[in-house]
Amino acid sequence: MATRSVIKRQELDAHGVVGAGLVIRGDVLGQGSVSVQGRVEGNIEVDDTVIVADGASVEGDLSGRRLIVQGSVHGDLQATEGVVLAAGSVVRGVLHTNELAVEEGADFSGTVDMSVDLPDDVRPRERD
Repeated sequence: MATRSVIKRQELDAHGVVGAGLVIRGDVLGQGSVSVQGRVEGNIEVDDTVIVADGASVEGDLSGRRLIVQGSVHGDLQATEGVVLAAGSVVRGVLHTNELAVEEGADFSGTVDMSVDLPDDVRPRERD
């Protein structure tokens, strides 16, 4: 059965690229987006989108505005706007986000924290 991806083409454009065949041992910090097509052994923290491409891997935490995982990640993921686990992705860790899309065929093991602080006037009413 064919599935339709929730990933938009413009989300796959990145400012920085860890190319296929490259291994980075250490943390990656910066502004803009980054696409991992190789391997990162360390944390990645950017102010825009992190993309872990199909066949790529990250052994560390991811932090950004939006996280798109098509490869594998072993670590915690924190996104201010959303996380996409694409078909074929493998993720082990804790997800912290307010929006989560999991495509059919994604492999996730861990916990999800989608807690948000709501103003008192929009909190659910207590039942009698």
